[in-house]
Amino acid sequence: MKKFYMLVIAMLIVVGTSAMSSAALAPGTLLTIDQTFEGAVSYFTMAVGSATILTTNIKSTNTAGAFIAKSTSGGILLGTPQAAGSGSHTGTTTSADLNSIDAPWNFFFNTGEHFQSAAGITDNGDGTMSMAGWFVSWNGIPAINMGTGPAATFTVSGTHYTLDYMATVPIGDPSSFGGVPYALHINGRVFPAVVPEPASLLLIGSGLIGLIGLARRKN
Repeated sequence: MKKFYMLVIAMLIVVGTSAMSSAALAPGTLLTIDQTFEGAVSYFTMAVGSATILTTNIKSTNTAGAFIAKSTSGGILLGTPQAAGSGSHTGTTTSADLNSIDAPWNFFFNTGEHFQSAAGITDNGDGTMSMAGWFVSWNGIPAINMGTGPAATFTVSGTHYTLDYMATVPIGDPSSFGGVPYALHINGRVFPAVVPEPASLLLIGSGLIGLIGLARRKN
């Protein structure tokens, strides 16, 4: 009987280890980009001069606090390419501007938006987020690679998250901001993807049930 309980404990440890190793948010998880909802503030900043730092507020919800499923401004879908929309042009934003991640914004008197390439934004499961697929389209420039910085810091508290990231506009970029520092700060909510339970965990669970049934029959 003692050996049985030792085996059960060992299997529970395996289950716990498997669960911890899969702690990263799954592809398809939605991260909203909130602005004013429950005090959230989301923005990016760029140091365009020695004493000039421009801050641009961003959001993914059409109404503060309202989650709109499958909207054209729904937030970041982890590990999922999200192409740029129609919010990259000269002049200020218009009511016709749409984008899949953030609502188009105005920077330096022109309109821009964020998008993610096939590389996607992915959770590393260690409190950091890979930003390799992070891009900006602005002032009609199709793609400005902003995914070259170190991994973003990523924290989750309940259903809310905070992401902080820093990068530099590539040298020689057609935006004329090459070499300019870029910082991103996002607050929002986590809407997990529906992911089937791993087969390995199902097998382990079945094994535990079988062992418990065997022990009861012996008693």
